[in-house]
Amino acid sequence: MKRTCLLALVCVLFFAAVSRADYDYVGSLNYEKDVLTFEFTVEEARYVTFFTSVWEDYGIDLLLTLWDAAGYYLGQYDDANDTFYYTSGGTYYLVGEYDVFHQDRFAAQKYYATLTVGGNWANGSHLSQGFAFDDDPPIGGSGDEPYGYVSFHILGASSVRFLGDETEVPEPGVLAILGLGLAALPFVRKRKS
Repeated sequence: MKRTCLLALVCVLFFAAVSRADYDYVGSLNYEKDVLTFEFTVEEARYVTFFTSVWEDYGIDLLLTLWDAAGYYLGQYDDANDTFYYTSGGTYYLVGEYDVFHQDRFAAQKYYATLTVGGNWANGSHLSQGFAFDDDPPIGGSGDEPYGYVSFHILGASSVRFLGDETEVPEPGVLAILGLGLAALPFVRKRKS
């Protein structure tokens, strides 16, 4: 009995530990208008932390925007307004005054996080509406150098996936039509039988 209880406790602690992960992204923005998009999932309600660590070394002011699973705007977050160290995956990172730092409680579901340079604000309440610099000519670094280095961290999410430097989230109307079509499939099958 004791052995079974101990084994159950070890399994619970193991699965609790692996269900939350620290995600560290290191990359670059090739142009000022680039949008880096991440999909993250929360399996049970919990706090998730987001931060960048580029201001002190590279002088890049980044902007974090959070979206729900359908691509609707949840909020936009800019400066940490302080300088401090924060840890991710056992490594300490310097969070500068103009780096992003945000913690929030999320319900269990899928979300999107986008990173842009400061000033490249979301155009509206849906991710498909794009960002302020979308129609601007690309402003990049010089030669082969990117516009800016990015170090972004998500702590506490169940899973995180980098989707690339641009993401198309289906507009709500497209999702509704797709849902209606799927809902009608059983009726079409019955009629043919």
